[in-house]
Amino acid sequence: MAVGNYTIYGYYGGNDLNPESNYTNSFNVLPKVEVSIDVNDTEVYESRGLSLDIVLSDDEINDNVTVLFDNSTYEVEINDGVGLFECSNLTAGEFELYVYYGGDYKYESANATATIIVLESENVTLTVNNLTKYYGASDRLVINLADSSGNPIANASIQKL
Repeated sequence: MAVGNYTIYGYYGGNDLNPESNYTNSFNVLPKVEVSIDVNDTEVYESRGLSLDIVLSDDEINDNVTVLFDNSTYEVEINDGVGLFECSNLTAGEFELYVYYGGDYKYESANATATIIVLESENVTLTVNNLTKYYGASDRLVINLADSSGNPIANASIQKL
């Protein structure tokens, strides 16, 4: 139904049991709400994968958006206007990421794009000193993590495999 103000008229002619009756009421059909999508250009390393927030301008939207990335299609769930797109097994290069929201009875459709730059994996060097630990001794195990230029990497997490 087109946007506008409408009037409804109703008439009942009556019968032996019910009297004649008429009714008039009006209602408005409002325009759909415009939506915008916020998705940021991002640089990631291929070994780390991509984790990207998708934010719609209305925080009452609970629906899905379609993401097209690196020749694949993904559905991302949106809750309270926010969704998270995650993708692993990346290859180095520059990619266009396209997000599409189809809209519904209340919201207009919307789309957005972002440029994703996937960098080659970092070469890192992990060095550990030899240590024999004796009960009660204050010796410490020292682990150093450096990038390919020998610069220390701060605040990195090292996990035992």
